[in-house]
Amino acid sequence: MLFETIEKTKFIENIKKNYNFTTDDVKELTKYLTYKSCSKGSRPITFGDNDKKLMILLKGSLRTYAKNQSIKDWYWAISIHNTLRLWKSEQFDHK
Repeated sequence: MLFETIEKTKFIENIKKNYNFTTDDVKELTKYLTYKSCSKGSRPITFGDNDKKLMILLKGSLRTYAKNQSIKDWYWAISIHNTLRLWKSEQFDHK
């Protein structure tokens, strides 16, 4: 099932084209992949996780943050930033 889900993605098409992967190669690759569905607004990974994962987005987008070492209370600052982004989207962005 996972093969059928990702075989037509740009990611897989690029692998086939740039690395000369065959359909059988892609089928072999998908044996080692797992599928994870995430709802809008959820966090599939959290800052500080040490997981080494390759994520292929089938639909939607993912925002990432890198810790700014010059901000003393970075965790507090990013929480305020996220609160303001949510407030802006709820109050001013077109729906």
